[in-house]
Amino acid sequence: MSKKEKIEFSGLGFIVGCFCFFFSFIFLHTAWLGDPFESLLSILVIIYLGICTWTLSYTLKELDKIIDFVIEKPLGHVILTGVYIVLYFVSPVVFIWLKFFDKK
Repeated sequence: MSKKEKIEFSGLGFIVGCFCFFFSFIFLHTAWLGDPFESLLSILVIIYLGICTWTLSYTLKELDKIIDFVIEKPLGHVILTGVYIVLYFVSPVVFIWLKFFDKK
């Protein structure tokens, strides 16, 4: 029998995810989509941003060793801020990869 590994939740990831959700929500609706909840595209974007917030919390916990390595470098915090923003938008794909395809 194979035992499923439990993926842990990261509080920092949730805070970063909420921050990114807030600014992405405002920027996308102000610059591109118009008023929130008035079109199907707006609703789909809101759902995707919510999924990104949820998966970022788990993805950052799994990538903890890599994050610690980057922070130790000069300008590590600046680099990590950019990584958080990029990772926020691709976190659903990374989460699926970590959960289902990264079997060691």
